[in-house]
Amino acid sequence: MSDLTILGLAVPAVIAALLQGAKTLLGLSNRAAGWAAIIISLGVVGTAEAMNAWPQITPVVRVVLFGLLLGLATIGTYHVGKSVMGNMGKSGDGL
Repeated sequence: MSDLTILGLAVPAVIAALLQGAKTLLGLSNRAAGWAAIIISLGVVGTAEAMNAWPQITPVVRVVLFGLLLGLATIGTYHVGKSVMGNMGKSGDGL
């Protein structure tokens, strides 16, 4: 993991996405989010090292990681769409 990627994704971006998901889903305070960032970082780096040691776990990690990231992206997209549609209805330009 010397190039700071896991499964082709930038590690800082993965950590930020997982942290934002944890903050949203668990309602973490800013103080708790700092600790969560450390724990998530350790988990991501540990997973990357485990994939180096045991390459056979890579497909499982890929399914879990991409599943989490796609799920979080879907939640974010839904909320953005809901907000946009709500704002369009208020301005009179909506459907």
